[in-house]
Amino acid sequence: MARRDHPNNTWCPQCGYGISVDEEGCCISCGGDAMGEGVDAAVALLHTADHTEAFRVRLVAVEELIEEAHQDKSAFDEGAGRGSGVNWGDLRAVDVEHWIRDDGDSGYRVCVEEVSPTAEKFPAFIRAGLADRGIENTEIVCEW
Repeated sequence: MARRDHPNNTWCPQCGYGISVDEEGCCISCGGDAMGEGVDAAVALLHTADHTEAFRVRLVAVEELIEEAHQDKSAFDEGAGRGSGVNWGDLRAVDVEHWIRDDGDSGYRVCVEEVSPTAEKFPAFIRAGLADRGIENTEIVCEW
């Protein structure tokens, strides 16, 4: 699911101000109808070819990096008996979101499922791999 953050000009009756919206103009948190001048702009931007391609490029690159990571799983051992914090059997990229802050800075966030949120080595590997491919301004969020 693509997502667009518009901190100050979107509103949801259930979640309040400054919500993120999905491709259909709904609140990303509760699915309710989003309102405000930023909703239409956010939805339009999510449907542009540039963002669609940016989402696809990031998902494909992360999936390729996950395949690379499978080759040397021991490199991701976090030490102190913590293991890697990675469920290698179900590991996958599940979502790409676009965000924008009040100061105009923007970027992308890729959610990788089946990695401990406290893991450090695996997300660092993904970030470095994306940078090596020229894909900048991308955060990696890990979730079980």
